[in-house]
Amino acid sequence: MTNRFFADELSPNIERWVDQGIVDREFWHTAGQAGIMGGAIPEEHGGAGGDMGFESVVIYEQTRTGDCGWGYGIQSIVTHYITAYGTDEQKARWLPGLASGEIVGAIAMTEPGTGPIFKPSKRGPRRTATSTRSTDQKSSSPMARPPI
Repeated sequence: MTNRFFADELSPNIERWVDQGIVDREFWHTAGQAGIMGGAIPEEHGGAGGDMGFESVVIYEQTRTGDCGWGYGIQSIVTHYITAYGTDEQKARWLPGLASGEIVGAIAMTEPGTGPIFKPSKRGPRRTATSTRSTDQKSSSPMARPPI
């Protein structure tokens, strides 16, 4: 089911979404209607009640298309945080919309002092012989992915 959905709905749009810098909002709704968004969300909150196996299949199938920009991985992290640590009120408020694609989850962090994975940045102007450049040197922990 997931590979067919991605073949029909994701793959034909990847290049356009890259060019416009954002995935169409309607795609999130369509993915929710197809049951892709809420696989690991409990049934009482609008999901399928599955586990990380469902999430793994969705991410695997997304990767097979060559897409890495949809944002499903972040959505999955957000739903798991709310499921594990949210109050009953927070779960009732957020999980149904995350499962339907009505709500798009995000993770926001600020610097400096964002926690154990992200270390403070050392930012500021740096003079060279011909110009002044901005520096963005982050020191990373062993868990942080190095900048590309």
